[in-house]
Parts: sequence; C-alpha cells; structure tokens
Amino acid sequence: MVILNELRFERELLSHHSQDLSPSNHWLFSDIKRMQQGKRFGFNEAVIAEVEAYFESNGNSFYEKGIKK
Repeated sequence: MVILNELRFERELLSHHSQDLSPSNHWLFSDIKRMQQGKRFGFNEAVIAEVEAYFESNGNSFYEKGIKK
C-alpha cells in the first residue's frame, strides 16, 4: 500500500466475477519464477525472505510500469 500511495494510485475494489478484471500481475509471477529457478529451499521462511527481498530490490518505476500494463 505504501508504494501505491507514493505513486498516487487509488485502490479500487472489484468483484472477483467482474468482467473488468484481467490477469494483470502474471508478468510479476514469471519474474519471481525465473529468479527462483534451480534453487532449493529447506523451509517456507527461506522462500518468503527471498520473495520479500525481490520486492524490496525494485524501485517505484518497476511497480508503476507493472500497474500501467
């Protein structure tokens, strides 16, 4: 939410069955999948820590670009 506030985007609540919904975050999941390819994690906390580090390493322009896709 902090990133959305910094970029001055407003959150809009939509029904899960809305025709206006699109899979807008698939580009993000493919990046994370590529980043973790070939790695083995012994516990969930290691995966969570790596994904959080990924999100923190990207600047505001990265998220703004993704929102505008």
